[in-house]
Amino acid sequence: MQFKLLGIFFLLTILIFPRITSADRYLQVNHDQIRTLLTQPNIQKKNRPQHNAIIKAKQMLRVPYRWGGTTPRGFDCSGLTQYSFRHAGIKIPRTAQQQYNAIPKVRRKHMTKGDLIFFHMPRRGRVNHVGIYLGNNKFIHAPGRGQRVKISSLSRYWNKKVVGVGRPG
Repeated sequence: MQFKLLGIFFLLTILIFPRITSADRYLQVNHDQIRTLLTQPNIQKKNRPQHNAIIKAKQMLRVPYRWGGTTPRGFDCSGLTQYSFRHAGIKIPRTAQQQYNAIPKVRRKHMTKGDLIFFHMPRRGRVNHVGIYLGNNKFIHAPGRGQRVKISSLSRYWNKKVVGVGRPG
């Protein structure tokens, strides 16, 4: 295992970090960058269920919103996340608040594809909306009455309402 990591480190240093042409030395590398690059393949393998949950959620695009809905006939926000993750082999609770309480939290700066983003909307409970992060500042969710499952940007509107991020599995 140590030789494998050493080999990966050597390859990363040669391939990713450019050589300074005026001197025979390499740019100094930040240890956090190395740690992130070395663990990236493990994260990808570990995130396979999250990837499958994203695929399932995307298959539900344009399904109508239905309060309390948990099937492709209609979803509410937490019904969509529960359905998507169940089909990916991960069991999560039913409501947004229950999902928030049960799922391990991660910092927003460490958010990755397949993480759940929890929101607080005015005049409701503390956590009352949830979506699945897709990367590139986008998430999929069932927004509300009269709408359909869709992909939205984490715009200024949504960013102000984020309560936290969780990583199921």
